[in-house]
Amino acid sequence: MARNKNLIILLITAAILALAIFGHAQGWLPLKIGENKSAVKIEAPVVANLKVKLEVSGKTYQTEVKPGATAYNLMKKLEASQGLKFSAKEYSGLGAMIEEINGVKNDLKANKFWIFYLNGQSSTVGVSGYVLKNNDVINWKYESYKF
Repeated sequence: MARNKNLIILLITAAILALAIFGHAQGWLPLKIGENKSAVKIEAPVVANLKVKLEVSGKTYQTEVKPGATAYNLMKKLEASQGLKFSAKEYSGLGAMIEEINGVKNDLKANKFWIFYLNGQSSTVGVSGYVLKNNDVINWKYESYKF
């Protein structure tokens, strides 16, 4: 019986120590066993803004966005800062679909739509799903779409 008690106490102590070490490593539990004055403080690197370009109907818009911004975030920023005009409709599960840019609307009867290009290639991702990379070039072309 005493041996079982000692084993339980040992297991609990080991679990507490493991939790303290893991918690400290994860940053949610301070661990002050001894103060190390020579420790080097590691800081997260500063991530620079991304430089991106959007082209539509012969007009080029250039700006910077924060890492993690989508092509749709870029368009909203350009709308607020550089006069890009557009309208979009949100579709559940698909994201935003651009319906009009600078006064030119999608035309179902004429089969003409705004097509989203990334770095010269027709996009396989929607405008609200594409996370921008540094030096990306977004191009909107008004053209016939083959379904």
